[in-house]
Amino acid sequence: MVLRRGALISYVLSIGSLFVAGALPALAAAAEEPEATAAEPSDAAEGAVQKEVIKENRAVAPDRKDQGGLFGPWRFGPTLQLGLPHPINYGVDLLYDKTFGLGFSTGKFKVKAKSTEVQFANWDLRARWHPWQGSFFLGAAYGQQDLFLQSSQDLKIAANGVDLAVPTTIQIDVKTNYLTPHLGWFSVSDWGFTIGFEIGAQIPLSTKDDLAIGFENVSASQEAAVKATDKYKDAKKKVDDASKLFGKQIFPYITLLRLGWLL
Repeated sequence: MVLRRGALISYVLSIGSLFVAGALPALAAAAEEPEATAAEPSDAAEGAVQKEVIKENRAVAPDRKDQGGLFGPWRFGPTLQLGLPHPINYGVDLLYDKTFGLGFSTGKFKVKAKSTEVQFANWDLRARWHPWQGSFFLGAAYGQQDLFLQSSQDLKIAANGVDLAVPTTIQIDVKTNYLTPHLGWFSVSDWGFTIGFEIGAQIPLSTKDDLAIGFENVSASQEAAVKATDKYKDAKKKVDDASKLFGKQIFPYITLLRLGWLL
């Protein structure tokens, strides 16, 4: 009886040891599987997360091409330019989507030295094309310039055997319609500040010149005698030829600095 009980106890212990030996590795493997799965997410999960991040970034920062000014892709504002042959001009610029631009400018410059006064005025309409939607552009302008010159001096001539010093005022007015092909750089910051320069040629299309010569404290007979002299005729011809030559002259067009602001 004692033998049977000892055999039964030995049998039960052997079964328990086998169960423990098989169950512990299985429990250890089961405990390690979730950690491995959590540490190494699948490619599909990574792709889904990246797509969500991209969508959020697009919502926060829209494409810069869609950004514009106060009126979307249309931007306009004042401008100031310094250059030659027109020393200072001011006007308005219009820009659409950094591709096409229009502008109007005008200016007047006056210089007076002793008895001579020179006034140079102009206006023009211009168009610009930015082929790469950047700062570089090709442009053309159509306008009119007006050169007015007035000089007062004594004209010394001999009329009817008498030497005369006749107070004389000469007025020259030359109006020229012109075309100006040019190229340049017109940079616009995100907040609207503009800066640029231009270079081209101002080509005359048509010219109208007026020459007026007046005398002071001279009678009608004396004026007629003065105008009949060769010296007066020669001086008048030189002044008239110079004004016509100026109206037909091609000038270099240079904008040294253009500053402005676009809304």
